[in-house]
Amino acid sequence: MDISKHIPRRVFLAAFGLSLAGAAAAQTRPADAPASAPSAPQVQCDAQGCRNGQGALFRISAHGEGQSVASGDDALALQTNRRVETVAAQTYQGTSQVLAEGQASISGHFTVDLPQGGTLWATEDPALGQPILNVQAGSLVPFEDGRITQPVRFHAYSNYAAFYDQLQVMIYRGDDTDRVTPLATVTLPVGAVTDARWDGALPAGLRLQAGDVLQYVAHARAPDGSFDETHPRRIQLVTPGDYARGAQVLRDEVQRSHADTLDAATAESAQIIESIYGKSDLRLRNIPVYGSRVRILGRDIPEGMQVVIDGQGFPIDQERKFVAEFLQPVGPHRYRVQVKSAQGLIADTPLDVDVSGRYAFVTALADLTLSRNRASGGLDALAGDIRQDDGFLREGRLAFYAKGKWKGRYLLTAQADTWENELDRLFDGFLDARPTDIFRRLDPDLYYPVYGDDSRTWRDVDTQGKLYLRLDWDQNQALWGNYATGFTGTEYAQYNRALYGAALNWRSNAATALGDPRSLLKVFGAEARTALGHTEFLGTGGSLYYLRHT
Repeated sequence: MDISKHIPRRVFLAAFGLSLAGAAAAQTRPADAPASAPSAPQVQCDAQGCRNGQGALFRISAHGEGQSVASGDDALALQTNRRVETVAAQTYQGTSQVLAEGQASISGHFTVDLPQGGTLWATEDPALGQPILNVQAGSLVPFEDGRITQPVRFHAYSNYAAFYDQLQVMIYRGDDTDRVTPLATVTLPVGAVTDARWDGALPAGLRLQAGDVLQYVAHARAPDGSFDETHPRRIQLVTPGDYARGAQVLRDEVQRSHADTLDAATAESAQIIESIYGKSDLRLRNIPVYGSRVRILGRDIPEGMQVVIDGQGFPIDQERKFVAEFLQPVGPHRYRVQVKSAQGLIADTPLDVDVSGRYAFVTALADLTLSRNRASGGLDALAGDIRQDDGFLREGRLAFYAKGKWKGRYLLTAQADTWENELDRLFDGFLDARPTDIFRRLDPDLYYPVYGDDSRTWRDVDTQGKLYLRLDWDQNQALWGNYATGFTGTEYAQYNRALYGAALNWRSNAATALGDPRSLLKVFGAEARTALGHTEFLGTGGSLYYLRHT
């Protein structure tokens, strides 16, 4: 498949130079490679592109150098002819190739350049991310003569639809706080962005009136029987007149941010989709999720275009960008990406992502300082300096940060930092907490909170000591570092403190009929570094008071 892209010539030539260098490097085979290794198709590159025995890999064509793009000699034609249009066409082969050692192959389609501008591409984020499920409908429905007079449309957004096979909305009376008897059940298609209509049919003999409230929750159920549930939401029954007035107010609010004219139903759907997209409303989580997060991103999407992935449309923001997120298990995945306009289909191509479930990142630091001190004369002023020594002074620091993932399920985060100290004392108190660590994090002279106009800092580890370890799998966690005990489920025996030490939070995958885990274990151990203190102050009228313990 050929994909055309219009870019400035000077930018493209730089990219083409890198491509030539990469192609030349890819053809290099180590001298000790086995002579019997199958030879890969030879890649040949010139000013017109790159090709191998199977055909063109990369072609270049330029327009505007030898011929005019626009005719005439007016200002507009001259301005148009000042530009050189370079068209790059790429072909991605999806077939397997046997390669010699030292060569790499790219298979499958992973990026799309739209002919009218804009780019779509797919990436794998090894950080799995949090499962997201959100199902909403309009907050008002018209009610007259004991029945709902207009269908109710439920919209759903989810990023982990690959892990469940059923999605339902259960509707209850507003005063059914335990949600025991559903009045109706609506089945939604399983997917990232879906919707379904409820005709408003209620059980016979049910007496409701305008002003009453219904509530609903969404259930996602996996093949093994586990299920997730969203927070309850409300629908108020109102008279048709009140509903029409509310719909008009909502339409006017939504219309301000849309160029096209919208009717009341379309405006309500647009408002709901914008409110649920990318936001989780999960109350219970039991479905095991593993693998990686796949993102399909787009930018510079032309006006009037709609992006459809596997038959489901995704909203595009006002900056003409969009992102679709999918949590996927380990293995190959193909997405059919379509870009449509009012005139018809603009692009239709697959994007391939092979979720490996493996990830490793390590960075380390080693610092060593050797010095010799020599002093003479009166040394009384240096009597309290423990580093005063006429011999060698050996100081250093060791630090590392690592993050790794395997089998798409287990995520390990580790950090160790000995801080700067003498070498023979480098590991002293390695497992002890350092209460002053909070000031180290907040010192603006050492750690600037912002680097640039659009950046942020984020600390992946939370520890007051030199060591931090965290292992996450399913909904379980084992760690050494800072943690909160989290015993808040009882009324008279709550114990919620921030400690430094070891902690284990484990829950069984099996759940009760209400969605609570059948087994739950919390174990922690820490050395107490604070004590209860009591200080009394006399009412002397002073404005400064000092505690007895610093």
